[in-house]
Amino acid sequence: MRSVTPYEKNLLVLLVLFSFLAGYFIWSEFSYLKTEKIKSEHESLALGSTFLEYVGEAQAFSVYDADDRRFIFEKNSQTARPLASITKVMTAVVALQILGKDETLRISNEALMPEGDEGLRSGEKWEASDLASFTLINSSNDGALALALAAGEELRKKNNDSRGPLQLFLQAMNDKARRLGLATLHFESPNGLDINDITPTAFGSSSEVAQLFSFAITLYPEVFGATKNDTLLFNSQSGFVHTAKNTNRSIGKIPGFIASKTGYTESAGGNLVIAYRAENGHTIVLAVLGSSKEGRFNDIEGLVRTANEYIKIKN
Repeated sequence: MRSVTPYEKNLLVLLVLFSFLAGYFIWSEFSYLKTEKIKSEHESLALGSTFLEYVGEAQAFSVYDADDRRFIFEKNSQTARPLASITKVMTAVVALQILGKDETLRISNEALMPEGDEGLRSGEKWEASDLASFTLINSSNDGALALALAAGEELRKKNNDSRGPLQLFLQAMNDKARRLGLATLHFESPNGLDINDITPTAFGSSSEVAQLFSFAITLYPEVFGATKNDTLLFNSQSGFVHTAKNTNRSIGKIPGFIASKTGYTESAGGNLVIAYRAENGHTIVLAVLGSSKEGRFNDIEGLVRTANEYIKIKN
């Protein structure tokens, strides 16, 4: 039998060492991938359970990261539901774009027909941006109609249109929704009041309500930012002082709060849309539709907590 040469012996040792190292590398890589897979699965479960553990009253809701333009979580978010006074978000946006923020408008007798109980006076003059903020804070139906009639009259004069101001304004609201690509939004009134407490006059999905609100607070941050106040005083240009009391009882309970709008009718139930600044600096918009009058606030507060938990896990 031929003896093994030193060269062959060294080569054999190298082969054994290489095989050992290759095996160790493969085992280590497999262990790493397995660990990462388990970690990923645990993160997915954690992220999923963050929202699965939340049980609220809302029939639909959307949690939207306005900076990344993506939805973090949704429930029945594509279904159009009655909007109630969330309608006034679009009313304010369209009226201010037609009139301009600094335009002076006059409260007409017709504007006081829906309720007439918010202290507005026939013939009283207001700056458009102030009336918009007043309307948003205390959900004034008269304020919404006053904005709509003033803007509609401006459209009628500008286009020499024989149709009535309200009809022209409602068309402008629906045209705006189409231009924004918000196909589920539809408006038959500027305030969202039900007809005989049965038939809704405005519809939209929670996802598109969230997108609309993101657009609104970006376009008119000062006007919508006024809604972070629990109470705010307004001086009309006619010298009358008006107190706006916020209809959102979650004011002060959400860190980084930016703006909100409530909505409630018999057909809609409790609706609420809010925006707040999360710890990662992103603007998060949450829209809740079809809750109860009180449950909408609990829904929003619970979703804010779970959204913040998600953001912490993700980051």
